[in-house]
Amino acid sequence: MPVPTKLSIRPDDTPLPIIGRNMSVEGTIAALSQEVNLILPDGTASVAVQIRGTWSGILTPQGTIDGATYVSIMATDGSASRTANTVFFLETAGYKAIRIVASSTWTSGVAVIMMIATPAPSNRVLPIEAEGDTAVSGEFGIPALGYLAGAPSEWSYFKMDSDGALLVNASGISGNSLGKLEDAAHASGDAGVMDLTVRQNTAAALSGTDGAYQPLITDTNGRLHVIASSGIAGDIAHDAADSGNPLKIVAKAVAHGANPTAVAAADRTDLYANRHGILFVIGGHPNIVTLRVNYTAAQTNAAIVTIAGGLKIVVTRISA
Repeated sequence: MPVPTKLSIRPDDTPLPIIGRNMSVEGTIAALSQEVNLILPDGTASVAVQIRGTWSGILTPQGTIDGATYVSIMATDGSASRTANTVFFLETAGYKAIRIVASSTWTSGVAVIMMIATPAPSNRVLPIEAEGDTAVSGEFGIPALGYLAGAPSEWSYFKMDSDGALLVNASGISGNSLGKLEDAAHASGDAGVMDLTVRQNTAAALSGTDGAYQPLITDTNGRLHVIASSGIAGDIAHDAADSGNPLKIVAKAVAHGANPTAVAAADRTDLYANRHGILFVIGGHPNIVTLRVNYTAAQTNAAIVTIAGGLKIVVTRISA
């Protein structure tokens, strides 16, 4: 029986690919409990299986580790049994033998079974590790490499922290990097992560429960829906009952007889009201000129007062 070639090398030697010969077997099944068996050489990685012929029944792939007790094994496509001619593959690392057996049902015909075992390209079988398994010094594995851009261009290992998180350099600040310096000038074409919002003309929750994630929402013009932390809003219609915390016009309360300090022309000024909120207002024009003239004789085109262009005189009372 052919045996795959093995070659041992020291840890500091350049790794060499080890290629063994394929093991194969062909047989037939024509009745219940009949089987076709393949004894596996050390280091077998997988077995290719082809079923052909005219037959009706159920064929099951099985494997053994101790060389005596066989258990059903699934193919790489997830199937545990076959009812028609097909080709499939079995992962066989660690098994001593593989067989195809008519274990439960056989109706008629003859099935031709061909199996080919392929050794792993090494003198050791690569371990199958589960999440959380402890690494052991000297274990074989396939390293993950990344291409290091720049000069010189070369392959490099990925690095992880003690929690298994991939270490990523996010410190770049160039135009093509996600990072940017505070107060740095914007340049057209700079790379970055764009913040997107969801168009929602009427503000409404997009998540199902309080505390769940949801996106920012904007109206049809791209304006972000916002509300002050105190709940300020201005959506109460005219003549509707006052409610909520709308923005309102307010005035500064002053006592009767007080005289607020005047501000310069064109400056902003406060509104003033008494302590009951009633605004102080002046009836009529704020700059009224009162003039009294007595005549004892008839007057024709006599100027009572002279005004500049653009001004008007309003006569409110004439008495004789």
